[in-house]
Amino acid sequence: EDTTGRPDGHITSLSVMRSYRRLGLAERLMNQSQRAMLESYGSACVSLHVRVSNQAAFSLYKNTLKF
Repeated sequence: EDTTGRPDGHITSLSVMRSYRRLGLAERLMNQSQRAMLESYGSACVSLHVRVSNQAAFSLYKNTLKF
């Protein structure tokens, strides 16, 4: 929970098949997941872990999704 008492969301795993990458699917999945967590549980904060060596995922989360 954050300081407001609302539950935090957490993304455990997200993967897109190699042949479907660079189509915006991961961004859409993340946005939909965040929206569903907010609507279903009132989660305003979402956390995840990504390896620094996973440059594609790191760029998605840092630059595109602003984590």
